Amino acid sequence: MKHYDTNQIYCADCRHCKQFRSYSSDGRTFVLRVRCAKGMWRYPSGREKTYDRHTLLDRRPKHCPHYDPMSETPEELAEYLDYLKRTLPFEKVVYDANTGEEVRDVTQQVSERKGRAAS
Repeated sequence: MKHYDTNQIYCADCRHCKQFRSYSSDGRTFVLRVRCAKGMWRYPSGREKTYDRHTLLDRRPKHCPHYDPMSETPEELAEYLDYLKRTLPFEKVVYDANTGEEVRDVTQQVSERKGRAAS
């Protein structure tokens, strides 16, 4: 198990870090994103920032007045963050809005078609 800095803020371990579905404009697909329920992720304009779920472990602000960790011990924190490292996707995953099943990446499908056309 990796050692994590217990003085560091890990948004993934905060009770205010919430996952939600962000639907495409046509409503046929969605991606899972995360947001801060306390509104700490903002653009300079004041508009709320949200992040793709696969980037969750990158959210480590230097300071947050609302940070409320779910882990009670350094061991729990390390176990939880290790679990996320193993289970979070490496890239954005698109889901079908009707079935909830993963949809193949459209850019991958296009490149496969081009590859077949060149053969």
